[in-house]
Amino acid sequence: MSKLFVSHASEDKDAFVRPLVAELKKHFEVWFDEFELNLGDSLRTKIDAGLHDCDFGVVVLSPSFFSKKWTVAEVNGLFALEDSNRKIILPIWYQVGEKEVRDFSPILADRRATVASKGIDRVVEDIRTAVEASERTHQVLSPDAGRRALNGMMQNLYSLELDDRVLQTEAGARLFRKSLSRIGDLVWSTLQSVNLPERKRFNLSKSLEHFQIQGPLRVCLNVIALNAAQHTVRDASVWVSFYLRASNFEDANLSQKLEEFFLRPTCAAEDRIAYRETPDSAVLSEEAFASHLVERLCLHITKRVKQQRVD
Repeated sequence: MSKLFVSHASEDKDAFVRPLVAELKKHFEVWFDEFELNLGDSLRTKIDAGLHDCDFGVVVLSPSFFSKKWTVAEVNGLFALEDSNRKIILPIWYQVGEKEVRDFSPILADRRATVASKGIDRVVEDIRTAVEASERTHQVLSPDAGRRALNGMMQNLYSLELDDRVLQTEAGARLFRKSLSRIGDLVWSTLQSVNLPERKRFNLSKSLEHFQIQGPLRVCLNVIALNAAQHTVRDASVWVSFYLRASNFEDANLSQKLEEFFLRPTCAAEDRIAYRETPDSAVLSEEAFASHLVERLCLHITKRVKQQRVD
């Protein structure tokens, strides 16, 4: 049975994506974040695993989708899995037309798509037809696995050589610290774009190798550079933790850990640092890393709001 990865914006879940997934599960295995992610899981690692294991990617293109950075990363991950003989992206246009899709991605605009306005039953039937046609073609035209493996090897060797050359220098160490500082600035700038009541506002403390954000309801984000020497950051990592700060009446040691993960710096270019969780995971730009931090921080605050309403 073919496995589908469903890439979508969270705003589209209730009205379209959940009913769609319910029907797709009658015919396929489906990777859907509500099934696969638990609190505390590393979102990037789980998504990378889902992308790697899928046979096809159902991409729900919508106005909300176009505004997200993480959904863009998922589409790029799906494009990376395609080759000249096998197309695995199955687009669905949801409340968008050709102009909006073309502005987002000319390649996706030229890809045959189904339209949500047809109704979920028809959309599922279109997906089944596309999957069956692709699988028949794939049986005749097997992909050049050797060529893809060679290209992947060359990219990995180049990346390793670049890391060795840049990260083991004092200039590379400065580049890493500046990158971490920029990520803190990006996170802070995003959080300051909303107008919150004074008692619910975010607070920032920051240095070159560390930044901490205290949010509403005592939910905090802490980002620290580890093993960052003055002359090399080849063995450095970034520790990200979300925690519930102890109240003013509690011992500070009673803070509750909500989530943590580690990222390693890598060179996206001679003068640009990126980040990844494992050697096999997707590379995150500074902007994508910052966006992920904001997303997870907001998720934990939202869960805290729901808990307080229940209590």
